[in-house]
Amino acid sequence: MAKEQAKPPPPTGRVVPWVTHATQETRGVLPLHSVDVDRHNARFVTAAASPVVKIWDLSQLVGESSGSGTSGAGRVEEARSELLACLRVNSQSCDVARFAHKSDLLAVGDTQGSLYVFRRLEGRPAAEFGSDAPPSRENWKVAYCYRHSTTNIIDLAWSPSDAFIAVGGLDNFVRVFSTREKYREIQAIRCDGPVKGVAWHPEGCLLSAQVAVQQSREPSAQSVMLWDTSTWNTVQVSLPSRVLRYQDREPLFMRHSWSPDGEYCLLSYLKGPKKNEDGTQQIRNIAALCVWSAEEQVLRLESDVGGHKKPVTVTRFRPSLARIPNEGSEA
Repeated sequence: MAKEQAKPPPPTGRVVPWVTHATQETRGVLPLHSVDVDRHNARFVTAAASPVVKIWDLSQLVGESSGSGTSGAGRVEEARSELLACLRVNSQSCDVARFAHKSDLLAVGDTQGSLYVFRRLEGRPAAEFGSDAPPSRENWKVAYCYRHSTTNIIDLAWSPSDAFIAVGGLDNFVRVFSTREKYREIQAIRCDGPVKGVAWHPEGCLLSAQVAVQQSREPSAQSVMLWDTSTWNTVQVSLPSRVLRYQDREPLFMRHSWSPDGEYCLLSYLKGPKKNEDGTQQIRNIAALCVWSAEEQVLRLESDVGGHKKPVTVTRFRPSLARIPNEGSEA
């Protein structure tokens, strides 16, 4: 009798059925393009293939994880009570929404090249006439709106001090706006291809971007770019060609991140092809862990992190670092 195979361990993540962007117009489930948590860990925002950005009550998820709450089917009916606000933009879709680090601001980028900044105000908002969205519990108003291109904004990032917003999109530019100068555009850096992700170093000294470039056409082009924010000069990136080269299966989003101490940068890329036992070739989906040398002012590859069946679209570090104690220590 054949030995029964051990069952794989259950997934550690949980599906949250009440987080949905389905509307009367769409009549179905829409893919989420962006998720972000605010500085108070009190709410999170989702952007999807719809003109509405939704802000949700994060305490509901905390209650579920502690054992309280109802079943998934019941929670779908309660989605209206867990929805804090619906923010509408003047386009068909939003690709990214990010909370500020030190203030009650929310930046949103849409598919028509418009950057919105919403501010949370006191009091309850008035109901939107003719909208099928449930009434909002929080009052968010547009503080700024600027259309700087006609193509998708793929990613955006607040600087650690919230003094700047970096925006990357399909127009092949990384644009930096100053929040202290009425969101004036202070830098427009042309890249060698569509910008798939932008990220600030936690000290604000560096700005990085992942770019889709086809090296058969541009042999010297790099898909990972780094700038010194004091001068906006390009910083050296010493990475293998497999990390820098363009892949036809490259995903729309390549949102990388920096570790809280600023020592590491986690990129996404496609590695391969790998030849399987049956003779077929398989592209491997990899995250590249890179180390930043402040003394040498260079970014180098540390190791590859693999195992995903689909392309890696976003990477995130744990918000706070934890030290692993040695054996026998009390730490």
